[in-house]
Amino acid sequence: MIRKSRIRLWTYWVADQLGLVGGFSVLGFGSIMDVESTTYEKWPKFASVIMTWVHSNSLEIWIILGTIGIVGWFLRRRGDPWVWEKIQVLLDKFQEVAYKDFPNHIKDHHRVTLFRYRKWHWQFRTPMTDGWWPWRPGRWPWSGWLVPVMRSGKTSKKTRAIFLAPDDGDKAEGVAGYAWASNTVTVADGLPALVATSSDARINTYAQRTFCPTAIVREYVQQKRPLPRSIGAIPIEVNHEQWGVLVLDSREENGVTIELVNNFTLTVHAIGQFLEKAK
Repeated sequence: MIRKSRIRLWTYWVADQLGLVGGFSVLGFGSIMDVESTTYEKWPKFASVIMTWVHSNSLEIWIILGTIGIVGWFLRRRGDPWVWEKIQVLLDKFQEVAYKDFPNHIKDHHRVTLFRYRKWHWQFRTPMTDGWWPWRPGRWPWSGWLVPVMRSGKTSKKTRAIFLAPDDGDKAEGVAGYAWASNTVTVADGLPALVATSSDARINTYAQRTFCPTAIVREYVQQKRPLPRSIGAIPIEVNHEQWGVLVLDSREENGVTIELVNNFTLTVHAIGQFLEKAK
């Protein structure tokens, strides 16, 4: 599921508050623990009772403070929402300029989606699901996946599209997976239009050209979900390491071309620079 800005803002705010609370609490609690019992026993009754309780439950309090710190650290790992907002602006501008030849088309027909590589990913429903059991040999939660994290535009934000990206590059799926495995710009344009009555040969052709298992393409067709007719994927590096891929897809057979993709190398580089601050 693509991350939502409100959730990012909320979690980052909570992380900041937990950091402040945890930091001051550790300092205060550490100072309290340094006070000897012979000292606070002479204090007013209520203060003495509180100090006695704190000293008696010091282990539990340290565990609570440690938990607060860990939770705050985990939430901050989602990244600064300001940085993600700027990346969203870049994706929106990318979409606007890249598809300027289709000004009257619905935005959802020409998209830009940012995928991040995850070694682990739990998703119970994929086009390769066999009955109630979601995984199979070579397609385990730890197999390596390209997961969507952000998409251009205001609509069509919800997507469960993921691509297998295992250590064995020959088994990577989709144009995105191929670009990840080869670490090269990959484009598939002029793809055949598919409908529910499309022949097996036409479906197989689409699957081969997009590096997808035929079962995935066939399920999309059976569900009457529109498939792009041109796709491009650009590897993204962060701190000189592969981070993910940026995918362009269009329902027009010439919507994404190698010339178009090559014209936006600077934009992709800028996205990589922002991602260095968003980790």
